[in-house]
Amino acid sequence: IYRTTPDGRILLANPALVRMLGYSSFAELSSRNLVEDGFEPGHPRARFLEAIGRDGRVQGFESVWTRRDGSSVFLRESATTVRGADGTVQYYDGTVEDISERMQAESQREAALAALRQSEERLQLVLATLPIAIFTSPVDPDVDSEWVSGDVQKVTGYTPAQYLDEPDFWRKRLHADDRERVLDAYRNPDAGEEIVLEYRWLCHDGRYKWFHDHAIRKATPQGGRYVGIILDISERKQAE
Repeated sequence: IYRTTPDGRILLANPALVRMLGYSSFAELSSRNLVEDGFEPGHPRARFLEAIGRDGRVQGFESVWTRRDGSSVFLRESATTVRGADGTVQYYDGTVEDISERMQAESQREAALAALRQSEERLQLVLATLPIAIFTSPVDPDVDSEWVSGDVQKVTGYTPAQYLDEPDFWRKRLHADDRERVLDAYRNPDAGEEIVLEYRWLCHDGRYKWFHDHAIRKATPQGGRYVGIILDISERKQAE
């Protein structure tokens, strides 16, 4: 709790505020002036004076104050203006709450989100340069896929909408010599958690391409799911 004047003098501060700012006594705290050295440079007291000057009060105003040792503390402040009989501002009565931990947590969260965005951008860049598409499918012999990435058009010539339009879109385009082997691998209940296959698949341009198919089976609340990639290995197979 505090009471300050417009010119920055500290008239009152309770023990909690004295401790929060790192002083040993109110007398020591009151020797400083808030206008001159009370606020961190990026959060000058002028911001507070402008805000409270508009309607005589502030609620939830956030700023950064400087402690006795020069470190900073993030505060949320609420205050009202007290005027004299002639209408002039006599002082401000207010309370402050230390929100440094919250601000630090938000800063860490923002840094983590920024790192995640950078990671996703790098992943998208890699995927954009490789003949790879990602898919998910239920562990269900009657449904081929429930989602495919947009890269599937680059790999197969078909858009994701075309790919998902028919339940058997993927299986009926498997090469006749590969179909039963591939379908048996996906239908086998003892196949384990990982399936790795190579097969030929009929693409939009009427040609068969060789794909490397790597899928992992995961349990989800909606049931078993395969999450995997298909990689165009036609050039490698042709070289072989």
